[in-house]
Amino acid sequence: MVIERGRHVGVSPVCGDRRFFFTEFRQQFFIKTGNPLTARFMFKLLKVVIIFIIGVYLISTLFMKSQIIEDTNFGTIHQQDVNTVEIEKVCVDSDSKTRSQTCYSVVDILHQDSPHSVHRAVFINGFESEYDTVVQLIPPPGRNSVDSDTRMWRVNHTHLSTQYVAAMLTQIFAVSALRLSEEKDSDSSLLVIGLGGGNFDMFLHKKRPKISITVVEIEPIVIDLAKKWFGVEDDQKRKTIAMDGVEAIRIAEIEGTKYDAVVLDACDTTKSMPCPAKVFLLQKTLRSIKAVLKPMGVFVINVLMLEDRETNEELVEKSLLNQFPICMKMQMSEEANVVFSCLPYSIEQDSLPDSMELIKSRLKESAEKFGIDSALHYSDLMFID
Repeated sequence: MVIERGRHVGVSPVCGDRRFFFTEFRQQFFIKTGNPLTARFMFKLLKVVIIFIIGVYLISTLFMKSQIIEDTNFGTIHQQDVNTVEIEKVCVDSDSKTRSQTCYSVVDILHQDSPHSVHRAVFINGFESEYDTVVQLIPPPGRNSVDSDTRMWRVNHTHLSTQYVAAMLTQIFAVSALRLSEEKDSDSSLLVIGLGGGNFDMFLHKKRPKISITVVEIEPIVIDLAKKWFGVEDDQKRKTIAMDGVEAIRIAEIEGTKYDAVVLDACDTTKSMPCPAKVFLLQKTLRSIKAVLKPMGVFVINVLMLEDRETNEELVEKSLLNQFPICMKMQMSEEANVVFSCLPYSIEQDSLPDSMELIKSRLKESAEKFGIDSALHYSDLMFID
């Protein structure tokens, strides 16, 4: 009758059962303890401990929730069967007269057949198929892209994901502008024009931390994205400067600053040949670049030709050879990029074949040393004339 009355006033059978069980448990606890006062104290203490544990759990849950980036897209990746997810897009005014904008998109590239393999890239609007930078991400232990938010993954700065970056790096060592041995790294310095995601300079910095690296980037927003999403960091030996690359070269020339290598990976929005930006092919700019090189230095250029390849390649070669006595180029086997390298000194004509053999030997040695030999396996290096 008591239970039926409880139902009548709104107490559910389940709730009644729970109360009955709780009362029965307390009575049995008192009986087994023997001392009613001790039993009541221990029972109250048990309730306090349980309440404390529940409270700690709720507080920790709320705190951890505030540390997690809310993800409105990540959960739908596999449902939509896509392998590229945009994680941030930022636009800046590029022309006040036409009110046009340049937009930078950062994306994570998910390999559905290999959920542990994820890359991050950045590209400019209009060049969606031509990434400025591609880096490899490191998954948390025991996690993959199916059950983890890849935005929280760290960048692997000891891995190069693109052929042309591997080519730029190895050509510096192939011509001995930098030595494979590290004994003189403290006296070595590089000027890098164009940051992107920092793949080139951060890789070199991790491998050879004593080399001084100055990276110049004209767009402050690119620097912000590189630090936020690509793990780019400044320290005593590696620094990023927000400045026009041409202006940085001009200042270095005026101040008499010399570099073992100048690496140019700066692009514009020209459809036929976005890299390098056209201002860097002007004769006065190339003359200044040559002036800031040490006697045994090298100028390395990333060239990307999307249209009129033969015409553009001839234009680049002619522009470079007007200022530099000797230049080389390396065609990529899997990418449209061509990496040129120019020397401020001459090589005798009859010594060119032997010199090329020596350079190729050093190229292979440096690629093996940095663990990137597979990226350059089918690439071809040759002098241009």
